[in-house]
Amino acid sequence: MATKLQNTVQIIEGYWREHPAWFGRTYGEYLHLGANQEMLRLMLKGVSILPETRILDVSTGLGGNARWLASLYGSKVDAVDRFKPAIVCARQLAKTQGVTDLCQFAVQTTPELPYSEGTFDLAVTAEDESAWPEVARVLKEGGIAVGSQVAADGVRKLEATLAGAGFEVLELVDVTDYALAFYKAKEAEATLLLNGGLMSTEDVQSLQMYTVDLYEAGGASHVIFRLAKR
Repeated sequence: MATKLQNTVQIIEGYWREHPAWFGRTYGEYLHLGANQEMLRLMLKGVSILPETRILDVSTGLGGNARWLASLYGSKVDAVDRFKPAIVCARQLAKTQGVTDLCQFAVQTTPELPYSEGTFDLAVTAEDESAWPEVARVLKEGGIAVGSQVAADGVRKLEATLAGAGFEVLELVDVTDYALAFYKAKEAEATLLLNGGLMSTEDVQSLQMYTVDLYEAGGASHVIFRLAKR
């Protein structure tokens, strides 16, 4: 008997049951860029995306942004993540949504991205300092990178890192106030879940440490950006 194809909700719920995590579940299928498609749209404003545009989604998570871009523009999107179960889930979601011919998901097993130099026109990412040279390497000259990142050591340090990797900052918007407000709300929600026996003390403490406390300490900023490879 053929296995019944699950719908998107069933696939995502099954994933989070098998891999419970307070941080990821908050964002659902768009977890690596913060589940805010409007912010991604803002950074893509003025960027020409055509069916022939080659797109890379770095640290794709469950592949939400890859499938969104493929569905919206008809472009082919390659997407990578280091967590194999997330890639398995992303492939299932792509099949359910009918975009397997446009989305290719791969497990990244080394620090290097598994693509040749100058392959992509556009990258969507929320990468860390060590990975920026790799993102630049696989982009074509003049290629665009958009995304979001926590600038743990401040915006100036991030800008210096990006310049050192070969990027020109076209636009950078500080959204720290938005991020802090969001996590304050999640902190209140987590407290309710803790009191109801639905969340562990360790998860609540982790949420506070890596989000609210991080921003309130004053050193970290959250930014969204559009970059060009020089």
